[in-house]
Amino acid sequence: MIETKPQRPAAPPIGRSAAKIARKLATKTGRVAPFIMDDWASVVGPDLAGHCQPAALKGSGARRTLYIDAWSGPAAARIQFMTDIIASRLRERLGAKAPHLIRIRQTPRPATAKKSAASRAANPLSRPLPKADAPELQDALARYRAAFETR
Repeated sequence: MIETKPQRPAAPPIGRSAAKIARKLATKTGRVAPFIMDDWASVVGPDLAGHCQPAALKGSGARRTLYIDAWSGPAAARIQFMTDIIASRLRERLGAKAPHLIRIRQTPRPATAKKSAASRAANPLSRPLPKADAPELQDALARYRAAFETR
């Protein structure tokens, strides 16, 4: 009879290992933990979520600060007025892990950020073009729309 080695123990679940690695990376880089990113639209509201994103979570204890990148002046102003509401919603969800301070940075929209459905619907260029008798005008309007949407 041939003797074999005993069966090896199973590898630990990947989710547990990945969570540890993600936590370490978020801490080292100052990037926001996934538990804030996943729930961001319900924290700030779906209309504002399309105009900002949590960028970094730094510090600890009473100095724990959430940095929010706002992509326009009006969005930054709305966030500023909502900081108490945002902080209380984060405390409800995160408890002791919640940041105590909120800082707003006005930055350009990153290429990877998607526009919210509300901001796309508010865009006057999303409506159909008016009917123009002159084909030159119709072509000019189409070129303008294409140029504006690439921004």
